[in-house]
Amino acid sequence: MNGGKLGGRPIAAQVSSMPQFGLLVLPFFIILSLLGSTTPRERKSERLQRIPQFSPSTHFVSFAQAILCRGAGLDVVWQDCGVIAALGLALMHFLRLVQIRA
Repeated sequence: MNGGKLGGRPIAAQVSSMPQFGLLVLPFFIILSLLGSTTPRERKSERLQRIPQFSPSTHFVSFAQAILCRGAGLDVVWQDCGVIAALGLALMHFLRLVQIRA
C-alpha cells in the first residue's frame, strides 16, 4: 500500500529506532482501518460502521466513485459534498477556538 509508506516517512524521520517507529505508527494504522481505507465499511460490525461517518475521507471516496465510475451528477452527490463542507467548517471552528485559547 503506497499511501501507508508515504505516511510513515515523516514519522520515521522523527524517531531514532525501529521500535519507536512501530509504537508511533500503530495508532496511524488503527485509525486507517477504522475509517474504512483498508477494509470496506460493510464488512465491519454495526458499531464500527458508524465511526467513518465522521471522516471526510469516507465521504470524498464515495463522492469520487460516484462521479468517476458512474458519472453521477450533483443530484446524487450533494449529501457527500454537504458532509465534507460541514466537517471542514467544524474543523475550522475548532482550530480557531484552539488558537484563541493558546
